[in-house]
Formats: sequence, C-alpha cells, structure tokens
Amino acid sequence: MVSYYRTVWEGIGADDGHYYAEVKSGEIVRQIVAIGDVLYWATLHECSNELYDFTDQPEVSEEELEGFEEISVSDFESLWLRAKVEGCR
Repeated sequence: MVSYYRTVWEGIGADDGHYYAEVKSGEIVRQIVAIGDVLYWATLHECSNELYDFTDQPEVSEEELEGFEEISVSDFESLWLRAKVEGCR
C-alpha cells in the first residue's frame, strides 16, 4: 500500500516549510522539501540538492505518521513533477 503525507518542515532560521513523503509498506521512497516556492526532491539514490538529501531513517511506523496530514496521490505527484521539472533555483 502506498500513502502520501505532509507535515511542517522545521528548518534552521528562515528555512521553515513543508515536508512531503511517499510511503510504501512502511518505508519512505520519495520525499519533497518545500521552502517558499522552492522544491527539493530526493530518493534513495538521487537528490536535487545535497542539503536536502534523502532521509537517513526511511522506515516509519504508523505511530510516527500520526502527526502527518495524509494527502492525495495527485497532490504529491503534482509537486513531484514540478520539483523535477524546475529543479533548484
């Protein structure tokens, strides 16, 4: 089963934004960090910016996801496509 989530990204200083994750069978497989209008994408093997590379803890439990908001596949895919097309500015 694949699910999609959003939560607040608490960066350093002015780097607050949102964190989006695609979770498949209890493991994050794709993620997006949105800071302002800039989107940083990452997978296990690639990332758009090393400062926002893939999580070092991809396994997540249902309890860990309780504070996350579930979002639709279309919302996630729209952000993912935008992040991949635009890259980092």
